[in-house]
Amino acid sequence: MAINAENVPTRPSEVEAGSQQAILFSVATLHLCLPLANIIKALPIMSLQQIPDAPPYFVGFMNYRRKSVPIIDLASRLNLPQNDYNIDTQILLCEHADRIAGFVVGDIYGVKTLDLSQRQQAELFDDYDIPFDAVFEEDEQLIFMLNVGDLLSSELC
Repeated sequence: MAINAENVPTRPSEVEAGSQQAILFSVATLHLCLPLANIIKALPIMSLQQIPDAPPYFVGFMNYRRKSVPIIDLASRLNLPQNDYNIDTQILLCEHADRIAGFVVGDIYGVKTLDLSQRQQAELFDDYDIPFDAVFEEDEQLIFMLNVGDLLSSELC
């Protein structure tokens, strides 16, 4: 099922202890997820106010409820090949610890409840400056869970 700005849940429902709801999406060829608890909403790409001399992954600001919100291209931030933006390009608006930012993503696949006991390599990501929490294997594909706190702790957010 394709997910777009109209049908992404805005807040997670109750889930069992030891599990976590996450939104699944792609960036370049990488399958990623973010905890649904950190997602405000999915929005279609819009006109952004660009800022001169910003890092290449910082694509500009958008206005959300009278607040300037930085928009980060996740492909560029993760050093992956960037796609051209089109009418189907989406932004995931996220929050963590009173910080808000939008992330340009590829296809959004849906919401899934992840079994946290199936987390892999969490310790490895703690040892390096990589914005991931863990990796899950789902249908013979690796899905990397992004660390929202790390992504939003940059000086741009």
